[in-house]
Amino acid sequence: MELGILNKRIRFLLGAGIVVFVFLGSSAKAFSSERYPLTADIPLGEEENCLILTEGESRYEVKQGDCLWSIAKALWGSGAYYTELIQNNQALITDPDLIHPGMLLDVSRRSYIVRDHSAMKYGGIQMGDYAMDQPFGWTVRTGDIGGAGGNFVLADGSGKMIFCLIQDKKRETVQSLKDWEKCQEKIAAHAEKNYPQKISGLEFNHYLMEDQEGRSGEVFLYSFNWHIFPDYDPEFSVHGCAGLKVTDHIQAEFIGCGFEEEDNIQEYVRYITASVNELFREEDGEGFTVNDSNMSITPNEKWEIPGMFYSFAFLDALFEGLLEDVNTEPDLEERTMEKMGR
Repeated sequence: MELGILNKRIRFLLGAGIVVFVFLGSSAKAFSSERYPLTADIPLGEEENCLILTEGESRYEVKQGDCLWSIAKALWGSGAYYTELIQNNQALITDPDLIHPGMLLDVSRRSYIVRDHSAMKYGGIQMGDYAMDQPFGWTVRTGDIGGAGGNFVLADGSGKMIFCLIQDKKRETVQSLKDWEKCQEKIAAHAEKNYPQKISGLEFNHYLMEDQEGRSGEVFLYSFNWHIFPDYDPEFSVHGCAGLKVTDHIQAEFIGCGFEEEDNIQEYVRYITASVNELFREEDGEGFTVNDSNMSITPNEKWEIPGMFYSFAFLDALFEGLLEDVNTEPDLEERTMEKMGR
């Protein structure tokens, strides 16, 4: 089979949701272009409809000739944000006109994601002990894709998918995330050693969340490009993103993929991850658990980051299995169309 045709068939099968998916949600088709960017300012009229994230601690060393205005402009595009530098460094800056070379300023800042209005109106996904937002038009599905699977998958019908895994918080996860910089180094080294041709463009993010009706906690993200045919068509890739939110009692992980750059899968994963809300009640005490939901993603293999889901092995199994299905079943596309009633 020609590579170009194979590419198109893979896109089609992912867009169709794969024949083995079992539909759980609304029957509405979902080709939504709505996105969830991280913005520096709250849009007018959306004050009560935002998730508030603060970038993990970041430092800037003052250089000769710097002033707060020039630093804010260089970092954030506008000198008018210099007041945020003052707010972040109240113990260090006693006079805004007096900063000195060598000073280490805290340059982390608050950012906002406008929540989907449908999630605000209908409550998103409510699962008893936790809740999270569902992007407009996306549906919940379950099933196997290639050599991988999940029993709680968010899909938009055009090829974007996010596999969900929500569990009780693990001690090993907390331990792994204590030093996020070291954790990043381990993930990057693992990708370089085990997937040198398949993974590129690895980027990391870390956010702290204020208490917003239970939506407090820390959000960790890493995004990358996954090259399906590194030997034949290195430019053909899937955009992947792994999100993890740790709250007082639970950890929620999301593995997303999308074919097109404009899919902005990172925005969707970040939004859903940040929106997770644990519904802990004091009367639950030590009996509180979300493990009884039996949410799972397979394969779930161990790696150098204890407690964190191994997203690379999962995507490897997904696409290797999918390629095998496409190559060995020439009528797979036709049977898919028949089952979808097209």
